[in-house]
Amino acid sequence: MNSSLEGQFEQIMDLLGQSPTDHMLIEDDFGTVLVETKEELIREKKYEEVLQLVKTTSQVIPTFYAKEFPYLSNFAVEYYLYKREMEKARLHLQPFVQDPATGFDLFIPLLNKIRFYNLNDVAFKLSHDMYQPIADSDRLISGAEDELVEAAFYYLIQEYYVSLKNGQRPSWDKLTATLQQYGYDDYIVKTEFPRFQQNLANLATHNKRVAYNKTEWTEQSQEYHNTYRDLFWSFAVYMLEQRDISFDISADIWFQFSKVLYQKKTWSTFSFQLSSLESTVQKTLHPFYSTEDDSAFSLVWGTPFIYDFLREHQLANDEAIRKSLQHIQAVKKQLMKRNREDLWRFTFVHEWGRPTIIPEEEFLKEREIFHQSFSAPPKRRTTPPLKTVKESDQLSLLGQLLGHDSKPTHKSSSKNVAKNKKKRNQANKQRRKNR
Repeated sequence: MNSSLEGQFEQIMDLLGQSPTDHMLIEDDFGTVLVETKEELIREKKYEEVLQLVKTTSQVIPTFYAKEFPYLSNFAVEYYLYKREMEKARLHLQPFVQDPATGFDLFIPLLNKIRFYNLNDVAFKLSHDMYQPIADSDRLISGAEDELVEAAFYYLIQEYYVSLKNGQRPSWDKLTATLQQYGYDDYIVKTEFPRFQQNLANLATHNKRVAYNKTEWTEQSQEYHNTYRDLFWSFAVYMLEQRDISFDISADIWFQFSKVLYQKKTWSTFSFQLSSLESTVQKTLHPFYSTEDDSAFSLVWGTPFIYDFLREHQLANDEAIRKSLQHIQAVKKQLMKRNREDLWRFTFVHEWGRPTIIPEEEFLKEREIFHQSFSAPPKRRTTPPLKTVKESDQLSLLGQLLGHDSKPTHKSSSKNVAKNKKKRNQANKQRRKNR
């Protein structure tokens, strides 16, 4: 840790040790200082210090923490997901559940991360608990609750399939009534859902392992909307039964991949060009935060599972698979380069196991590279970090809050605090917009 950052961290911990009043910190610009210090500590890979900062803040100044938790506990959730310490992750998720509207825009990336870690029961409970409060909130745009629907939908559909497979007779009407509570209208329930039901029944009770054989697929694949979704249910069941991967993850992989095929209308052969994959991935990348590139990693690392499935059912030939793998490898390299400092944040792709068409040595080597990024020394920065509050103002503010006599570098503190509060409000709005 560089000396400036270390000194700032110590000053913050010193201040928190004096049990400052929530009101004083909220009125001043301490929140921005705290969040930007946290981000710098993360960049320097001082994760224990970050967790200490978050824990102490929540304990010493709970009212202040209640206003700032989305920007503090978001990292703690991600950290404990990586460590597979779910009880600790749940502890930091609780503020998001208790006050859904305050941190909803920062909660959604965490929910997606939970889904990609194959924790579909956790994702469902969070979505279920938060759906109505978000739908009823007047602090969020209309329809914000739609962000929670997919996790609930695929969890409930998967539960229905498993019950069928186990010889039970679950009620489809009861399932659709439950799904309608998540905003599905009568038209979709009447026109789309019966086909879902039939596919699941065929797969669960008729020992039919795939919706179409090679000949049938060639003949019917141009009816893209229905046939591709039919085949999805076969893929989802394959992934659940062969890999213990949730319907939710399979859906993300499958329907993102459909966008790749759609560009050149090549779903009959499942072949694609490198440019089609690159442009699809580009659209999923976060414009400001590469650490939120989860869907890109899901697509690129998940697509080999699709080719495992297609090869098993002879729906794609060896040449199409070979060329597709070459394109996948090329885009993997691009994503790994873009996220080389933070690859550990995407280790969920290796939790899914090794696709058969990926060599074991390659898989193990790549997995190790991802894990090494967790503790590898950060790359030396050539440009200074963008700060909402200048470092001199940060130190001045901390000095004043601690009761030090250090004079501010800039003009009167009250004027700077007012300016910084305005900057902070703008920064918070931008964070919400970006995320």
